[in-house]
Amino acid sequence: MWLLKFHVAVSILCLMSYMGVRIVFNDRLKRFEGKQKKPKKKNYLNWLLFFCPGFNIAFTAAIWHMALCDDITADILRDKYDE
Repeated sequence: MWLLKFHVAVSILCLMSYMGVRIVFNDRLKRFEGKQKKPKKKNYLNWLLFFCPGFNIAFTAAIWHMALCDDITADILRDKYDE
Protein backbone atom coordinates (compact mmCIF):
# COMPACT_ATOMS: atom_id res chain seq x y z
CA MET A 1 0.00 0.00 0.00
CA TRP A 2 2.86 2.37 0.75
CA LEU A 3 4.20 1.89 -2.78
CA LEU A 4 0.87 2.94 -4.27
CA LYS A 5 0.74 6.02 -2.03
CA PHE A 6 4.32 6.88 -2.96
CA HIS A 7 3.57 6.51 -6.67
CA VAL A 8 0.47 8.70 -6.50
CA ALA A 9 2.35 11.34 -4.48
CA VAL A 10 5.23 11.48 -6.97
CA SER A 11 2.81 11.58 -9.90
CA ILE A 12 0.90 14.48 -8.38
CA LEU A 13 4.13 16.35 -7.64
CA CYS A 14 5.29 15.87 -11.25
CA LEU A 15 1.93 17.06 -12.55
CA MET A 16 2.03 20.15 -10.33
CA SER A 17 5.61 20.83 -11.41
CA TYR A 18 4.62 20.57 -15.08
CA MET A 19 1.71 22.96 -14.63
CA GLY A 20 3.85 25.43 -12.68
CA VAL A 21 6.63 25.41 -15.30
CA ARG A 22 4.08 25.97 -18.08
CA ILE A 23 2.68 28.98 -16.21
CA VAL A 24 5.97 30.57 -15.12
CA PHE A 25 8.11 29.87 -18.19
CA ASN A 26 5.45 30.21 -20.88
CA ASP A 27 7.43 32.71 -22.96
CA ARG A 28 10.61 30.60 -22.79
CA LEU A 29 8.73 27.45 -23.82
CA LYS A 30 7.29 29.21 -26.87
CA ARG A 31 10.79 29.03 -28.37
CA PHE A 32 10.17 25.34 -29.05
CA GLU A 33 7.01 25.79 -31.07
CA GLY A 34 7.34 24.55 -34.63
CA LYS A 35 7.03 26.69 -37.71
CA GLN A 36 3.76 25.07 -38.66
CA LYS A 37 0.92 25.57 -36.23
CA LYS A 38 -1.08 22.46 -35.52
CA PRO A 39 -4.64 22.82 -34.34
CA LYS A 40 -4.87 22.28 -30.63
CA LYS A 41 -7.27 19.71 -29.36
CA LYS A 42 -7.78 18.78 -25.77
CA ASN A 43 -6.92 15.19 -25.16
CA TYR A 44 -7.38 14.21 -21.56
CA LEU A 45 -5.63 10.91 -22.20
CA ASN A 46 -2.34 12.83 -22.23
CA TRP A 47 -2.91 13.83 -18.62
CA LEU A 48 -3.14 10.18 -17.69
CA LEU A 49 0.43 9.70 -18.89
CA PHE A 50 1.54 11.42 -15.70
CA PHE A 51 0.47 8.34 -13.81
CA CYS A 52 2.74 5.97 -15.76
CA PRO A 53 5.78 5.17 -13.62
CA GLY A 54 9.05 6.52 -14.93
CA PHE A 55 7.46 8.47 -17.76
CA ASN A 56 6.18 11.18 -15.47
CA ILE A 57 9.64 11.85 -14.04
CA ALA A 58 11.27 11.82 -17.49
CA PHE A 59 8.64 14.19 -18.89
CA THR A 60 9.00 16.56 -15.95
CA ALA A 61 12.79 16.57 -16.34
CA ALA A 62 12.41 17.28 -20.07
CA ILE A 63 10.07 20.23 -19.53
CA TRP A 64 12.44 21.68 -16.92
CA HIS A 65 15.33 21.31 -19.37
CA MET A 66 13.35 23.06 -22.08
CA ALA A 67 12.47 25.92 -19.74
CA LEU A 68 15.97 26.48 -18.40
CA CYS A 69 18.19 25.89 -21.45
CA ASP A 70 19.83 28.80 -23.27
CA ASP A 71 18.84 30.11 -26.71
CA ILE A 72 21.59 28.28 -28.58
CA THR A 73 20.47 24.92 -27.23
CA ALA A 74 16.86 25.78 -28.05
CA ASP A 75 17.83 26.55 -31.66
CA ILE A 76 19.72 23.25 -31.96
CA LEU A 77 16.82 21.25 -30.55
CA ARG A 78 14.26 23.06 -32.72
CA ASP A 79 16.34 22.53 -35.89
CA LYS A 80 16.73 18.81 -35.18
CA TYR A 81 12.99 18.51 -34.61
CA ASP A 82 12.08 20.39 -37.81
CA GLU A 83 14.18 18.09 -40.01
